[in-house]
Amino acid sequence: MLKRAAAGAGIAAAAVLLAWTAGILYYQRRVSRAVAQLREEHLRSTEPGSYPRVASVQDLLALGCRALPALIAELDPDLNPYYLCRVADCLTDLSDGEDVLPGFRLPLATLFR
Repeated sequence: MLKRAAAGAGIAAAAVLLAWTAGILYYQRRVSRAVAQLREEHLRSTEPGSYPRVASVQDLLALGCRALPALIAELDPDLNPYYLCRVADCLTDLSDGEDVLPGFRLPLATLFR
C-alpha cells in the first residue's frame, strides 16, 4: 500500500515537472518567434509611426516580462540602428506599463490603476 502511494506521488511529481518544462519551452518558442518576426517586419515597414501597428510588437507586448531577455539580447550595436530603436521602443513600452494600442492593455498597467 505504501509503495503504491509513493509510486503515485512520484508519477504526480513527474507530471508536474513535465507540465512546468513544457510551459517554459512553449513561452521560449513564442518569444523567439516574435523577435524573429520583429526583425522581418522591420525590414518591410520602416516608415515612421508604423511601430504600434506591427503584429510582432503586439505579440511581444502580450508576452510581457517573458520577452525582456530576448529583447535585451537583440541590443547588438552591429545591427541596424533603426531596428535597435524599435527594440528599445518595445523595451520602453514593456517597462512603463502605459497603453500602447487603443483597447490593448499591458497586464502591468492594470495592476496599478
